[in-house]
Amino acid sequence: MMLAVLASFAQEESRSMSENNKWSIKKKFERGEVMINTTRFCGYDKNEYGALIVNRKEAEIVRLLFDLYLMNIGCSRLSDLLNYLGVKTMTDSQWASGTIGGMLSNEKYKGDFHLQKYYTPSTPRINFGCSLPGASVEV
Repeated sequence: MMLAVLASFAQEESRSMSENNKWSIKKKFERGEVMINTTRFCGYDKNEYGALIVNRKEAEIVRLLFDLYLMNIGCSRLSDLLNYLGVKTMTDSQWASGTIGGMLSNEKYKGDFHLQKYYTPSTPRINFGCSLPGASVEV
């Protein structure tokens, strides 16, 4: 009986924390605050106020990738080239074609960023595209 009561308290605390988190994210959307993790986002850093700033060294890599891709050089060859040149990824590892493909299809590199693309209910994750109230931000 006591275990059931404690489990109930723990579940309510978890639900309350989740609601607080959702409220916080919603308020950040309303204020137009950008919530981008830059630790794996090549070409950008955050300043002391949380705004995105261009990392010039990494931006050169991003420009090179897009320029070469527009010259019909595929992701596999781009990864081979960067690995040959000794350029490391954001995680300090070797480049893979999937990493480059992900960068080339990432909307943030076009200057757009749609917030709240995914919603995770208690059932499996669902991609709603733009159907949930979210925000689009230009970066």
